[in-house]
Amino acid sequence: MKVEEYFNKKENFNKLIKGFFKYLCDNEYEIYNEFSFQHELGFYFRITFKENCEDYLDYKIEFERNAKKHFKVLYNPYSLYNEHLKKEIDICIYKKDNTKRFAIELKFPLNRQYPEQMFSFIKDIRFMQELVDQKKFDRTYCLTLVWSMGRGRPFYSGNQISDVGIDIYKYFRGNTEEITGIIEKPTGNNKYIINLGNNKYKIEWKDCNIFNNSENERYKYRRCKYYIVECK
Repeated sequence: MKVEEYFNKKENFNKLIKGFFKYLCDNEYEIYNEFSFQHELGFYFRITFKENCEDYLDYKIEFERNAKKHFKVLYNPYSLYNEHLKKEIDICIYKKDNTKRFAIELKFPLNRQYPEQMFSFIKDIRFMQELVDQKKFDRTYCLTLVWSMGRGRPFYSGNQISDVGIDIYKYFRGNTEEITGIIEKPTGNNKYIINLGNNKYKIEWKDCNIFNNSENERYKYRRCKYYIVECK
């Protein structure tokens, strides 16, 4: 098997991520914030590629690489929304000869702020889309993880429009609508837009467990939800 096969088809990437959550539980590795999520996933990639891929030595797996400096991604200074695009890529997997490149943006929100976080999810999609639009990367994905209960539940469950008219919830809660076109920042005074053009993205939440490192056997594993979006 080759490394690119994990990324060239979404179903293969889905299996890779499903295997990651099993790997965490089997080895009792805890992820407790976004930083630990990012690094445990990167380490898992290295282990998995070494075990299964004949060309694993041809690839680098790196964190927080600057898209402009390292991969020559262009930021249009005259574009209102480009100034809000991210600059660093959470995880990039690329061939040393730069003939194959894959990127992943991660989210693991723990501090509520639901409409702001949801807009941040969409910003990640737009950032990953930009890398593909500029033909700097072959495939890009967004992976978001939330707790199933407590403060994680409102990310995927609840009213689709709030009592103050915020409708960004409709993309993430219940029978979700496709994310497409122009999305406006839902809160705060510094309003701006993210333009996804004609691209359409559907959020489909899946179930998983993560290791919880609790002394109480009943709470040894925490139930979570996650989604994967391939950005085109």
